[in-house]
Amino acid sequence: MIRIFGGKFRSTLCVPHQKDSVVVKDWSSLRLDTQRDTIHTIKDALTHIYTPQSVQVTSVTRPGATLDATQQVHIESLPPILILHLNRFLYDANEGGVAKVGKQVVFAPELEVGNEVMVQGKKVNGTRYRLFGALYHHGLSASGGHYTLDVLHPNIDMSSAPTKPREGWIRIDDELVSDFES
Repeated sequence: MIRIFGGKFRSTLCVPHQKDSVVVKDWSSLRLDTQRDTIHTIKDALTHIYTPQSVQVTSVTRPGATLDATQQVHIESLPPILILHLNRFLYDANEGGVAKVGKQVVFAPELEVGNEVMVQGKKVNGTRYRLFGALYHHGLSASGGHYTLDVLHPNIDMSSAPTKPREGWIRIDDELVSDFES
């Protein structure tokens, strides 16, 4: 599974006057934040991954003191098959529970992951992925709703001989399977 769907992040914590702390972490689906106002596309969400974030850390030399630091995450390695997970739910303190991020996030049939997201020295020369499925949550909250799945089928015309495969999109909605235009 990891060889097919797994990638690695490299997270670097930079604290002034200290050696950088680097952690490499495996992942099997790339979770993308969608809640920020600047995120409208998958590319925007990918850009957010490597944007340095301000964080505060506890000082090891002065107990109780906090230091301003930055944390930056890059992708160290990409899998042959990329699964994107758009974080569509978040904890809302005002509501006292989980809320759905209801905004639209645009995605294309192809995604090119550029070098800017990658760890320096791990250039990928534009790794390109092709979309072949999308899972949707229909509903206004995390506690209810319905899921449908759109899948790129390699031979949607089942009535003809398989000599000329023709790709097409199908929608799976419970027991109903239908073709549709993407």
